[in-house]
Amino acid sequence: MLPPEKLDRLTAGQYSFNFGQYISEGFSLVNRGVGLAILFTILLFGINMILGNLGQLGSLIYSILISPAMVIGFFVYCHHIKYRGKPDIQDFFSQFHRWKEILLVGLAQSAVFVVAALVFGLMTGLDWSDPFHINNLGLLELNADEITSTAMWTGVLLTLIGVVISTTLNFALPLVVFHEYSAGEAIPLSFNILKHKAIILVVFFIVTAILMILGVFGLIIAILYTIPAGYAMHYAAFDDIVGSQTEVLEDDITQHMIL
Repeated sequence: MLPPEKLDRLTAGQYSFNFGQYISEGFSLVNRGVGLAILFTILLFGINMILGNLGQLGSLIYSILISPAMVIGFFVYCHHIKYRGKPDIQDFFSQFHRWKEILLVGLAQSAVFVVAALVFGLMTGLDWSDPFHINNLGLLELNADEITSTAMWTGVLLTLIGVVISTTLNFALPLVVFHEYSAGEAIPLSFNILKHKAIILVVFFIVTAILMILGVFGLIIAILYTIPAGYAMHYAAFDDIVGSQTEVLEDDITQHMIL
């Protein structure tokens, strides 16, 4: 866990958010292990396609368990590149034993949007006999004539608040992995650390998302590079702001090695 003095400093917002440094370091980390980084993206796409054949259940399993478990595994991969110089493909799968923490953090982030959607539904006169009528795009089908301008802007505001709060929880899983916090401890701690830089944090995640998507314009192939680069930028931000305990991570991986 974090030393008390460092914890107090972080929760008081006494740290810098070095936007440009994280972008640069993210590319640097991927370049130092580009082969496995590209393989990581191929694995993500492949698993998503396989589970997609199971319909909505498969997509749900991928989004709330497989994807976040592999992304935090990619953080471990980046950590090993930076501090050990010896990343391993096993890093991608090293955190699946934390499935309970992964589910709890995912539920916490999703709950923010569920509450916002429910409030929006109440304001727009949503038909509660069929409150979640979903179309093929996964969007609520509402009668536009029934939605007032005030309700619409309230919905936009609630969505933005949801995005901000959800984004401030992005350090929860790294805190679990690198500092041995429980999910119940890591979720509020992540919020208390990141709430001080919430706006720049949201901008940072938007920028990294754009950089990841830009790979599509490189004949699709480039996205195999830009997606892991984006995640490496997120790791770089966590490592700079919070830091990591290498000995804790190595002991955990040794205990849960895939034989």
